[in-house]
Amino acid sequence: KTKRTMSDIKVVPLGAGQDVGRSCILVNIGGKRIMLDCGMHMGYNDQRRFPDFSYIGAGPVTDYIDCVIISHFHLDHCGALPYFTEMYGYDGPVYMTHPTKAICPILLEDYRKITVDKKGETNFFTSAVKNSNFEIFRIFL
Repeated sequence: KTKRTMSDIKVVPLGAGQDVGRSCILVNIGGKRIMLDCGMHMGYNDQRRFPDFSYIGAGPVTDYIDCVIISHFHLDHCGALPYFTEMYGYDGPVYMTHPTKAICPILLEDYRKITVDKKGETNFFTSAVKNSNFEIFRIFL
């Protein structure tokens, strides 16, 4: 069995590195790339509201990310998920708890209605999140 060292783990904040909102952390460990949260910053109305996904790499982001884990349903932790899937083409697994899976699509669709339908923003995301097939996992505490 090989011994892992701290140098085997790489943590890169794509958002919220020194800020509240836009929570998104890329963790490389054991040859896997895991994105922890995919949130948005509610204080911005431009590209700064989203994490810096350009750091991930060129081409399909699914080639670079093994999975996304959403910690909970607040927009600063899940709000950029539709943008990430629609604009960057991520189609890999997204894991979240049962309560988050139940509430997240409702919250995202409500925010989409306000942002796109009422404010007229474009290049955001569609209502496809309502029919998303997020996977769930159960946490035993």
